[in-house]
Formats: sequence, C-alpha cells, structure tokens
Amino acid sequence: MGAIQLQCKGYCGATTDHTLIWLKLDAGLKLEGKQSVVPVDCQANISMTDQEYDRQDGLVIKLIRGRLTIEYGNTIDDEVRTLSQLVYDRKFPERGFVIKTKEKKPRQER
Repeated sequence: MGAIQLQCKGYCGATTDHTLIWLKLDAGLKLEGKQSVVPVDCQANISMTDQEYDRQDGLVIKLIRGRLTIEYGNTIDDEVRTLSQLVYDRKFPERGFVIKTKEKKPRQER
C-alpha cells in the first residue's frame, strides 16, 4: 500500500490518501498484470464506508480467513454517490482485485 502525504493546509491538508496495488508476477518475477485502487482520497471525497478500517491512527487493512473485503465510496455532502466493494481472495490470487461498483442517485428534496 502506498501513502501520499502533502504538506499543505486546508480541507485535506492533514490527511493521508491510500492506494492498494496488486501485481501479477510470473515465476521469474516478470510483471504480467497490475491493478490499483484508491479507497481513501480526500480531494476526490473517497473514503472507507466501514469505520473498522478507517481509524484515526491510520488505515487498517486485514485479511479475514484469507479474504480482504472493503467498501469505499465517493461522498458529497455526506451522501454516498458511488459505492464500491473490493474483494481479494488469497485462495485465488490470479483474480486480483474483484471490484463491484454501484451508483446511488441523490435524494430529491420534497
């Protein structure tokens, strides 16, 4: 996982964005495939929806019974506009990150 920290002030000045990277390598460690996902990005209003992972002392990512499942979304005014679920299964590493994304339309005020 890579972390980017910017030394600036303002809305996102004190936050850390996170990127998950999956690499598919052959027996000789030659790159055959890659994926990257950004589950936390302040500027794009992307954050984890499960508070168990997003803690004050940093993002905690863990496998449970060999699987990683996280949900993250693009939020505007505290309303989720897109919600993505990422699944990585250690039993099937060749699948990489399996990501399902659904869009949620904003509620209309009556």
